[in-house]
Amino acid sequence: MAAETQDPYIYLLPFAGGGAADMKKLRIELEKKYKTICLELPGRGRRWREPFLINSDDAVKDLCSQVEPHAKDMVIVGHSLGAYLGYKVACYFSKYFSINFVALSNVAPSANNKIVGNVSLKSSCDQIRELAGYYEPLEKLRNYDEKVYSLAMTVLKYDLLLSEHFLKYSDKLMLPCNIHLVYGLDEGYSKDEINEWELLTDRSLYTYSIEGDHFFPQRYPECTASIICSILGKAEVYCSHL
Repeated sequence: MAAETQDPYIYLLPFAGGGAADMKKLRIELEKKYKTICLELPGRGRRWREPFLINSDDAVKDLCSQVEPHAKDMVIVGHSLGAYLGYKVACYFSKYFSINFVALSNVAPSANNKIVGNVSLKSSCDQIRELAGYYEPLEKLRNYDEKVYSLAMTVLKYDLLLSEHFLKYSDKLMLPCNIHLVYGLDEGYSKDEINEWELLTDRSLYTYSIEGDHFFPQRYPECTASIICSILGKAEVYCSHL
C-alpha cells in the first residue's frame, strides 16, 4: 500500500469499451505529480472473466468498492461513459471526502443522446459501431483479428447498455462541488449539450477545450494531464466532512 500524502488521489474511469490499459498514457502523465489509480469494470482487462454489468447502480457500487480506503482528497476523472459513472461515484464519496470532478468528453446526461432506445443485446457489431462512432484502434483491430474485434465489440455493446441505463434510470443528484468538463474541439458538441452539466451541481461548471476528437485523452495525454493538473492547482475542493 502506498504511503499517504497530502495530495489528492486521482481515480480514472475509462470510456465505453475501454479498460485500465486504455488510460495508461494519461495515468503515466498524471503520476508525474499525483497518485493515480485506474478503476476497471468487469468483463475486460484483468477482470475479463467476470460478468458484465448493465445496471448503472451496480456499476457505481463496483467502482466505489475499488477506491482505496486511505485516500483523503479525491479527484474523479471520467472519460465518456466514465464521466457519467464518475459523476455518481463523486456524489457518493462527497459525503466522506474532499472531491474534485473532471468529465472528459461527454455531453450532459440531460442532453439528447442517440444511444437511448437504440441499443440492445441483439445489436450487431455494425449497429454498435454506428452508435459509438469512429475509433481508430478498433478499426485496426478489425483488420488484424476478427475474433478479437468481435470480443471488443461485445465489451462496447455492454458498456453502451450500461450508459443507456444510466441515462434512463439513474437518479441525477446534485454534486456539491464544481464540475470541470474538458472536450475535444472536433467533437461538435453544442453549447447547450455542454452547459446542461450545470444542472448537476450546486456550484459552478468550468469548461476547457482541447485539440482532437472524442479520444483526445488517448491521443494527447500530456496536454490532457496538463489541464487536469492546472485544475487541481487552482480549484477549491468541497469538504463535506469538515
